This record gives sequence, structure tokens and C-alpha cells, in this order.
Amino acid sequence: MMVFVLASFPVVISWWLMAAHFLRGGNFFLVLTCFFAPGLLFFEEKWAARTLQVGLFLASFEWAHTLINLVQERIMSGQPYTLLVVILGTVTLFTFSSSFVFLIPTMRCRFKLEPPPANASGNAPEPPSSI
Repeated sequence: MMVFVLASFPVVISWWLMAAHFLRGGNFFLVLTCFFAPGLLFFEEKWAARTLQVGLFLASFEWAHTLINLVQERIMSGQPYTLLVVILGTVTLFTFSSSFVFLIPTMRCRFKLEPPPANASGNAPEPPSSI
């Protein structure tokens, strides 16, 4: 249980950072969607994990898009942009890497992401016997 809680932190933080991003833009529907998206962690189903993963993957592209646009604006106005690149680049990488949390064995088990057993008995198939 403790591993699940610790592994969930990056997912929750990434979604809430995305909510703050959309709040700045005034898109309240996306703010609410991103704010409550971590609630899918309570559903122990494959679809919940995949929904969160795809959302985090798309969110990382939104951060990259925002980074590029803001850097272009800073360059055009002659303002410094190094700190902007460091901060938003870190947020982009953090959000992207949060989508890989679901590869941790505890998360794979919780969300039923393990491959199904090889046969009906649940055991791995026996290797062919040599004659």
C-alpha cells in the first residue's frame, strides 16, 4: 500500500500542475477535469490507469507547446528566457515521466496491467520434453 501511495504522488502532482496551467488560461472545464483526474487512482481497473497515462502523455505535450510559445515571446521582446526553459522543461519532463509510474510492479498489479496467464490453470506452459 505504501508503494502505491508513493508512486501516486507524481501522478497527482502532474495533474494538479496541469490544472493550475489551465486555471491561468481561464479554462475552468479543463481545470476541474485535471483537478479530479487523480480520482481515477481509486478505480483498480486497466482503463483507469491507461486514461491517466494517456492524459499525462498529452499533458507533457501541452507543457512543451507552452514552453516553445513563451520562449518565442521572450525572445521577441528581448527578455531573458533561461529560467523559463529550466522550469518549464523540468515540469514537462516530470509530467512525461509520471506516465511511466504505471510500469512499477505494484501499480501493474493494482490496475491489472499484468498479462493474462498462459493457460486456463494459471500456470505457465511446460516446455516440450525432449525424447
